[in-house]
Amino acid sequence: MERMERDGIASDIIKEGLGRDISQYVDDQGFRVQFEKLLPSPPSYLERIRQSVDSHPVKYVRYSAMDKEVLEGSTHVDLALMNSKLLVLVEAKFTSDIQCDTTYDPVRNQLARLIDTGIHASHDRKLVVLLLSPEWAYKSKNRLYYYKLNDYRSSVENIQADVPHRSPEEIANTLLGVGWVSLEYAASTVHKKAAELALLTWEDIQRFYEERRITLTV
Repeated sequence: MERMERDGIASDIIKEGLGRDISQYVDDQGFRVQFEKLLPSPPSYLERIRQSVDSHPVKYVRYSAMDKEVLEGSTHVDLALMNSKLLVLVEAKFTSDIQCDTTYDPVRNQLARLIDTGIHASHDRKLVVLLLSPEWAYKSKNRLYYYKLNDYRSSVENIQADVPHRSPEEIANTLLGVGWVSLEYAASTVHKKAAELALLTWEDIQRFYEERRITLTV
């Protein structure tokens, strides 16, 4: 797939998630695409969790922390898109929810962790965090990510409450937005282009998603 076509697909999906045009953040070099990208934990967070782990409510967790040099490992990001202006981190869920804690932090949810590690990895780029899930799972409102996404969209202060080692200004200056994209829309956008380029047949694409009870919309 040509770079311009790939960038167009990426831009459409990001725009869908944020509800705004992102053309000013598309450069001439195009997006670099990485699956299962590892992002190191921010030093500011590692320092905070080291200072607070003695308050963890579970005794054996407090004890196990004594033998650990680092209390949070790297974050696995399902998909990362990066150019000179923008870093986009994408977390994909099918039937599962986001994690609501980590081993040594009982209140660090997965979206907050992506935002925190994304700010650390952005290096003067703007940051976008997107969650992909089936439409039925999001609209059922029985997943934690539904509430956290809407919470984070409403104010920077809500994000800062979940990453208290970051100032509201630091978050606002880096984070362009947090958004949700239906798996149906993302899959349709990608596979429609793949079918147009004869990389896949539309019949094969439809069969794959029908087996998973996902209806392509484009």
